[in-house]
Amino acid sequence: MTYIPYWLKDWSGRIVFIITSILIPILFDSKQISNPIKIGSVIILIGLYIIGEVVKSKAIKDEQIITSMLARVEELKFIDVTQRLRANIFKIVKRGYRLECSYNMRDHKDKDLFIPENMGITGQVFRTGVQQIGNKQQVFPPNSEYKIPEEMIGKVPPDMEWICSTPITNKKGKVIYVLNFDGNKPSDGKFPDIMKLGNKLAEELKHCLDI
Repeated sequence: MTYIPYWLKDWSGRIVFIITSILIPILFDSKQISNPIKIGSVIILIGLYIIGEVVKSKAIKDEQIITSMLARVEELKFIDVTQRLRANIFKIVKRGYRLECSYNMRDHKDKDLFIPENMGITGQVFRTGVQQIGNKQQVFPPNSEYKIPEEMIGKVPPDMEWICSTPITNKKGKVIYVLNFDGNKPSDGKFPDIMKLGNKLAEELKHCLDI
């Protein structure tokens, strides 16, 4: 998956401003045109802007492809056609796990969730590399074996009934991402089917995530 470097994302608009503020005066001033330093600066800035736009364009395309793949969680509708199904991918980052891409989470509080290191079912999968699945009684306090911060529980939809977390590993077997499915209808009897789809999709996502 292609990510937008923060310095390019934050500065692309400013680079346009700098280009216009420097380039326009140069075009209308013959003395400035002969200044190699200023001409060189303009060329560098234009190059940075173009690179930033290319990176952003690829990142957007990659995200669209991955979101369409996450939408395959809807294949689980056979469990209950009224069920709301969601999917997301978390990436390991400094001090925790960041939600990178999601499906059907736009209107939910956890759409940009950050999970502290070693917390929750997602953290368990990052730690062990083993797929996990559970209903809400197994995943959430007070009976949960997973450590979940109080503020995180407040962001998760209160009607969530189950969650399945599947590791996505690189060629060396290290867990780089975790794929999550969840739904709002009891589905304990169908856990094997959910886990099977999780494993299948995790394997296919490896090719899109460049790992």
